[in-house]
Amino acid sequence: MYRLHQVDEAGAQSVWNAGLFRNYVLKIRAKNERYQDQDRVKCSILDVSPVNYKEESSLLIEEIRKYGIEA
Repeated sequence: MYRLHQVDEAGAQSVWNAGLFRNYVLKIRAKNERYQDQDRVKCSILDVSPVNYKEESSLLIEEIRKYGIEA
Protein backbone atom coordinates (compact mmCIF):
# COMPACT_ATOMS: atom_id res chain seq x y z
CA MET A 1 0.00 0.00 0.00
CA TYR A 2 2.85 2.36 0.80
CA ARG A 3 4.42 1.90 -2.64
CA LEU A 4 1.06 2.27 -4.35
CA HIS A 5 0.38 5.42 -2.35
CA GLN A 6 3.73 6.86 -3.44
CA VAL A 7 3.06 6.14 -7.12
CA ASP A 8 -0.71 6.57 -7.42
CA GLU A 9 -2.46 8.24 -4.49
CA ALA A 10 -5.90 8.03 -6.12
CA GLY A 11 -5.38 4.32 -6.81
CA ALA A 12 -4.41 3.70 -3.20
CA GLN A 13 -7.51 5.55 -2.01
CA SER A 14 -9.73 3.43 -4.26
CA VAL A 15 -8.20 0.24 -2.79
CA TRP A 16 -8.99 1.48 0.75
CA ASN A 17 -12.52 2.50 -0.26
CA ALA A 18 -13.19 -0.91 -1.83
CA GLY A 19 -12.67 -2.57 1.56
CA LEU A 20 -14.74 -0.17 3.65
CA PHE A 21 -17.90 -1.49 5.35
CA ARG A 22 -17.24 -5.09 4.33
CA ASN A 23 -16.82 -8.03 6.69
CA TYR A 24 -13.66 -10.11 6.69
CA VAL A 25 -12.23 -12.90 8.79
CA LEU A 26 -8.74 -11.98 9.98
CA LYS A 27 -6.15 -14.37 11.29
CA ILE A 28 -3.96 -12.31 13.62
CA ARG A 29 -0.84 -13.15 15.61
CA ALA A 30 -0.17 -11.15 18.78
CA LYS A 31 3.26 -11.38 20.34
CA ASN A 32 4.59 -9.74 23.48
CA GLU A 33 8.03 -8.18 22.92
CA ARG A 34 10.42 -6.31 25.15
CA TYR A 35 12.13 -3.27 23.62
CA GLN A 36 14.22 -0.79 25.61
CA ASP A 37 12.84 -2.11 28.91
CA GLN A 38 9.24 -1.70 27.75
CA ASP A 39 6.78 -4.48 27.01
CA ARG A 40 4.95 -4.06 23.72
CA VAL A 41 2.40 -6.16 21.91
CA LYS A 42 3.23 -6.69 18.26
CA CYS A 43 0.27 -7.71 16.08
CA SER A 44 0.59 -9.11 12.58
CA ILE A 45 -2.16 -10.00 10.12
CA LEU A 46 -1.49 -13.46 8.73
CA ASP A 47 -4.56 -13.96 6.55
CA VAL A 48 -7.60 -12.03 5.35
CA SER A 49 -10.61 -13.68 3.75
CA PRO A 50 -14.24 -12.73 3.11
CA VAL A 51 -16.75 -14.05 5.62
CA ASN A 52 -18.32 -17.40 4.77
CA TYR A 53 -21.60 -16.87 6.62
CA LYS A 54 -22.69 -20.50 6.41
CA GLU A 55 -19.45 -21.74 7.98
CA GLU A 56 -19.35 -18.99 10.62
CA SER A 57 -22.98 -19.66 11.60
CA SER A 58 -22.26 -23.36 12.03
CA LEU A 59 -19.28 -22.58 14.28
CA LEU A 60 -21.35 -20.21 16.42
CA ILE A 61 -24.18 -22.72 16.79
CA GLU A 62 -21.64 -25.35 17.83
CA GLU A 63 -20.21 -23.00 20.49
CA ILE A 64 -23.70 -22.19 21.80
CA ARG A 65 -24.51 -25.90 22.11
CA LYS A 66 -21.41 -26.43 24.26
CA TYR A 67 -23.11 -24.30 26.90
CA GLY A 68 -26.31 -26.33 26.74
CA ILE A 69 -28.33 -23.51 25.20
CA GLU A 70 -30.57 -24.52 22.32
CA ALA A 71 -30.90 -22.03 19.49
